[in-house]
Amino acid sequence: MEKARFDKLLQSREIATLITAMGCGIGKDEYNPDKLRYHRIIIMTDADVDGAHIRTLLLTFFYRQMPELVERGHIYIAQPPLYKAKYGKQERYLKDEFELNQFLLQLALDKSELTPSEGAAPLENHTLAEIARQYLLARAVIERESRVIDHLVLEAMLKVGRLSLESRAQAQATLASLTAELLKRMKLARNFWLMKRTMAGCSRSSASCMATCWSPYSIRTS
Repeated sequence: MEKARFDKLLQSREIATLITAMGCGIGKDEYNPDKLRYHRIIIMTDADVDGAHIRTLLLTFFYRQMPELVERGHIYIAQPPLYKAKYGKQERYLKDEFELNQFLLQLALDKSELTPSEGAAPLENHTLAEIARQYLLARAVIERESRVIDHLVLEAMLKVGRLSLESRAQAQATLASLTAELLKRMKLARNFWLMKRTMAGCSRSSASCMATCWSPYSIRTS
């Protein structure tokens, strides 16, 4: 089975061209990593699902057939930008959605200022931009970590601020603040959900819907 897969691999014109260009051969009898013609082999694929799939296949090929090239640090991955932004005569390539949001934020805050309260000094330029940048960073962290921790919990932690566990009293105070904030956010989310169900004409009873959709968010406090 392994030999059949190897023979099928060599039938690929692209793989055969790659092996020839690298010069180190392939297989037990011909492979010699010391004959590699290039110090760096950079894998460059499109910034989409197909590109990620091709990149994974190539990495698997090098790992299975030429492991020494991976171990010696010859294999690199180029990360292409996901967006190209154009504003006036300016053109910029942006790596991901986070950089795109930062770029759009920079345009939105140009010559802008924010007065936090009446009589207070306005926030402008770098100060306002830094606050907005930290907000975007926090949102990016929440989006990434929400794969394992519910986003409502993460948002409540962000709102509460510093979580102090240095003493029993501080831990209990932190828990109380976090629980109160989480319950408030759950209530807002539940009201929004009910509004959407009402507008969509939910055929099930509200009690049935809520029991089904909100049971994971039950909180008990003592």
